[in-house]
Order: sequence, then structure tokens, then C-alpha cells
Amino acid sequence: MAQTVEQLLALKRESSVSFTSSSSDSSFSSSPPTSILSSVLENGGDESEDACLQGLKEFCKEFELALDKELIFRFAFYNSFDFTKSKKAIEDNCDNPHLFLRMESKLATQLEKQMFFPVPGLRTRDGRSEVIYYKPSLLVPSDSPFSIPMMIQNVCYVYNDMNRTEEQCRNGVVILVDMAGYSMKNYSGEASKSVMAAIQGQVVPCEVSQFLLINPPKLLVKLWKLSKAILSSSFRKRTRIIKGKVQLSDFLMEGCEEYLPEEIELKGRKASEMVEDYIDLKKYDENPAEQSQVLVESLENDF
Repeated sequence: MAQTVEQLLALKRESSVSFTSSSSDSSFSSSPPTSILSSVLENGGDESEDACLQGLKEFCKEFELALDKELIFRFAFYNSFDFTKSKKAIEDNCDNPHLFLRMESKLATQLEKQMFFPVPGLRTRDGRSEVIYYKPSLLVPSDSPFSIPMMIQNVCYVYNDMNRTEEQCRNGVVILVDMAGYSMKNYSGEASKSVMAAIQGQVVPCEVSQFLLINPPKLLVKLWKLSKAILSSSFRKRTRIIKGKVQLSDFLMEGCEEYLPEEIELKGRKASEMVEDYIDLKKYDENPAEQSQVLVESLENDF
């Protein structure tokens, strides 16, 4: 059975920075709330999911915040349907550019590096969570001053895409971290802090149900000691070390070998093909004109 990193380190006798919202008053609070908003506030944050969501919708409407119901649900879920915390998160992030990324040229180029992308069709053993593949050894912070900002955009875009529905938000994602080839050239304290903040859902909200490390390098103990301060206690508890491919079946669905990148499973798919297909699909989804053209061509072919 896979063990948490801390359990393994305890066996070896080797011996958080969580994102917290500012408690300062918001500029949005100056205007009087609607009746529904007042009712929710009076309940002190113990309201039901429906009441929380209704209150947030009224709040967004009153202050003309153009957030769709899916994004409102996402904030509410990530904040455990606590109205006050959810409202504060929306206030702080209503103009967060990472929430509204599109598959444009620079982001597509970043994804082509195959560092962080969803594995199509692959889910966890219980069939709930979708899976993201992450290869940290492909990120070298010293390569460019844009390496880390683009990596953060990469993470946020994938999280946005995998949290479009209520079901996706509730099920969360599993990140399969392939540590093969990782060395200290891939490590930087500031870079690690920024990237892991994004991965933990502190830049855009995302529930990471498990963080699975496979092919751990010998320096894992050192890396874990360096990283403990930037990981929340709950995230550390969701981190597991996979000692071999056979253990993946404890976490991933039956037949996962056919879906995994060939870097992990020789029977799997090429990462380059998965990423190329993903980029093409997202560009199509984000381009109504192209969709219309495809529909016209399809209709013409029918006749």
C-alpha cells in the first residue's frame, strides 16, 4: 500500500504555507446587501449550499460582477460553501487574469513542452477524478525569466478547463507526478513556492484529491524537507509515493496502462500526441467562427 511522504520519512527517521484571504475590509462592502444577501450574512456562514450560492449570485448581480454560475459554484465549493469566505474570494479574484486564460500562441507553446497536461480518458479507480500528468524535470527555472510565469499559466489553464462543471469541482483532480530525471537544477526555492501555490489551488481554485509521486529520485528526502514549508498540511496528507507501476492500479482505473504517457508505460500514448490533440480541441472550443465553419461544411457534405 502506498504511504504518505511523511510516513516514509518517519520510517527512515528523517525528520504551511496555506493560502489565506486577507481579512481587510473590501471596497465592495460599502453598498447595502439585498434581502437574500442579508439573510445569508445573518446566518453567520452556516447556510446550506443553495443559500450560499443564491447569496453569491445576488452579490455578483448587485455589484455587476460578470461571473457565470459555474465559476460562482467553483468559488463556493473551494471555500466549503462558507458564504463569507466565498464572497471574499470572489471580491479578490473577480479580475484575476488567470481565471480567464485562452489557448493563445504563448500558452500553446508552453503546453507543447509537455510539463503539465490532462490525460484524456484516464480516471481514478473509483471513476470520479480526472488525471493530470506532471513532469517537473522538464522545468528549469534558470532557463528564462518567463519559465515560472508561463508554468503557472499552464497549471491555471488546465485547472480552469477541468473545473467547468459542478461534477468536476466536486470530484477534483489527481496529479500524477513523474519525478524521473529530476535533479537540483530543476529546483529553486522561489520557483517552487510559486508553482506549488498554483498546483495547490491558490491562484485559481481547484480541489486536488491526490498528488501521486512516481519514479522518485534519491534526493526526494532532501526535496521533501525543502518543500514542507510551502505545502499545506492537508496537501501533504494527500501526497503519496508510488514505488512501482504495479501500484498505480491501487489509484487509477482498470486498463490505465493504455491511457498513460509512454514515459511511464510503454503500452501508453505519446505525450506529444496527447498535448497536440488537447491544444487543437481547446482552440476549436474557444473559436465560435471555426465551429460555425465546421457545421457549414458538415451540412454541405450532407447534401
